[in-house]
Amino acid sequence: MDIVNLSTLGTELAGSGLVGFLVGFGVKKISRILAIVASIVAAIIFIPMAYLANIGIIEIHYDRLTILLTSIGNTLSLWLSSTGGTVLAMLGQMPVLGGFGAGVLLGWSRG
Repeated sequence: MDIVNLSTLGTELAGSGLVGFLVGFGVKKISRILAIVASIVAAIIFIPMAYLANIGIIEIHYDRLTILLTSIGNTLSLWLSSTGGTVLAMLGQMPVLGGFGAGVLLGWSRG
């Protein structure tokens, strides 16, 4: 049985915690900006389309739109699930994973 070097363990926890904090903080800020931009773009595109459809100038096929959005969501979900295992395998060690996870949560809450 190996004896764990506490200074190395502490360095791994602190380093990964700091990186996790920065990642969590940054992801929250970026996601907030992207949500605002996506809302503005959606409003610019869909409000005039809904108005034109309401007065009869254009016709929107909602069944085709639903199929398109579902396929985009399924593709994105498949991509995220396939890359998630790779990320966890790269992190590898439990102290690094724990410190990173705690840092992300703290960064997200402070962001």
